[in-house]
Parts: sequence; structure tokens; C-alpha cells
Amino acid sequence: MLVLGLTGNIGCGKSTVSSRFKEFGIDVIDADLLTREIYKHSDVIEELRKVFPDAIGIAGNQMIVDRKTLGKLVFDDSKKLKQLNSITHKKINELIDNRIETSRSDIVVVDAALLFETGMQGKFDKVITVYCDERVQLERVIQRDNLSCEDAKKRIDSQLSQNVKVSKSDFSIDNSGGIDELNKSIENLMEQIKIWKLEIGGNWFEEK
Repeated sequence: MLVLGLTGNIGCGKSTVSSRFKEFGIDVIDADLLTREIYKHSDVIEELRKVFPDAIGIAGNQMIVDRKTLGKLVFDDSKKLKQLNSITHKKINELIDNRIETSRSDIVVVDAALLFETGMQGKFDKVITVYCDERVQLERVIQRDNLSCEDAKKRIDSQLSQNVKVSKSDFSIDNSGGIDELNKSIENLMEQIKIWKLEIGGNWFEEK
């Protein structure tokens, strides 16, 4: 099995590349979706209860996480945010590992916006980063999320630099242009994936 990590900053088109992987029949694990699920797990709720009791409520006979309250508790408090991340990142990694182990696909892609930030790059055979021109990125974020220029810049600046992510990756895709250019880059990536698959043993030459 070839296990790939896919990442990219806001507005760079990572989700588009992820969708194309699915079209090729590749198993894609969405770390962002898993992040939303972790607050339903009893072990996570119990850990949060010990550290953030005010963020735990009761619905019927079950404890639930009040994510709005949780967000307020960690906002502008780096220590509390670090505590929260230590709980959530551990569970996310566990869920990703389980999904990889149970996958029946020859190639698995983990789509994770915070791949490098959470230090999970070591679990992948190769890492792919989608990036784009900073001006293009800013315009996309403003239009997509209906933000002011200032707010869009804050979101962009809160993430690890694109240059750092590209430098740490095995393959990068420049998505500064149009869809035709992106499709060509994805075709080049698929050829590279065939080479990587051969390197670890096995073929994956079925045309999708």
C-alpha cells in the first residue's frame, strides 16, 4: 500500500485535487471530516471534561461537547489551545491510522490541511502540497468566504508558510492558474504516483 499525505493552505485548491483522487478510484481519508467526528467519541469527551469542564453539557443521559463554549475558552489562550490540540490531534491520528489499516485500496491519500502543523508527515510514504500565488490566494479567500481583505490576510497568516510546506514535500502542485493547468499538473502527479507505487513494489497502471 502506498500512503500519501495531501495538504495545502486555504484558497489553494487542495479540495479540488482531493476530489480528483476520488475520481481515479483512490481511497481518500478526509482529516477535516474526522476532526468534526472526534467530539462524539467518549474517550475524547472524558479527556475534555477533565480539562475543560465548562465546555461539557448533558443531553439526555449523555455528555456532549459544547464546541462554541470550547472555542471561547481557547480563544487567545495559547496554553489552553495547546491542551486542546494535544487531545484532539492524538485522536485524529488514531482514527487516521485505523482508516489506513482497514483500507483495501492499493493507494490511500490522507487529505489534511494541518498535516505539517500536527507533525503527522512521518506516517506517509510521500507528501503532496497544493500551493498558489499569494495574490491569487488572497483573492480566492476574499471571494469564497466573503471576507474583508484584512480578515482574509489574518486567516492566511495563521497558517504555516506555503514555502515551508512546499520545501518539506515530495511533490507540489502550483494552482495559480485555471482548471486546465491544474488538470495537467494532476496528470503529471498521477504519473509520479505510478513511479512511487513501483518503488514500494506493485503496479497501479489501470487507467481510470
